[in-house]
Amino acid sequence: MASQTVILALILCSSLFLASSNAVDFVAAQEIKKTQALESKKGITKIILKAKIGQNKYILKVSVCSGKESIVKPQILFTSDRDEFVGAAKLTVPPQKCKNFSSQINSKDSSTIKTILLDGKGIPKGLKVRQIT
Repeated sequence: MASQTVILALILCSSLFLASSNAVDFVAAQEIKKTQALESKKGITKIILKAKIGQNKYILKVSVCSGKESIVKPQILFTSDRDEFVGAAKLTVPPQKCKNFSSQINSKDSSTIKTILLDGKGIPKGLKVRQIT
């Protein structure tokens, strides 16, 4: 009887774990879809420099490269394990050219720092905006 209770408890716990794991996977998938919808098809970003300048603080140099069309006032989504914001530039990136921009970001783990070139159709709700140079 006691062994049956233990087995039943283990089955119940594993079912709850799988359900919560699936819920986390679903939320992560929704975030990926939302980010992909905001991503620009006009160009790409690439982090070309990432330097630690203090505790949990990094300076980034990001290259924005355009395709066949120019990118007017590029907007870059910066994310990390501790920070998320949109970097707004004032310069235009001409067709088939690259321009470099700098910004700071807070992060405990530098491997979590990512950038995405946004489509320029507006800033996602709830995100702070910082000027990038």
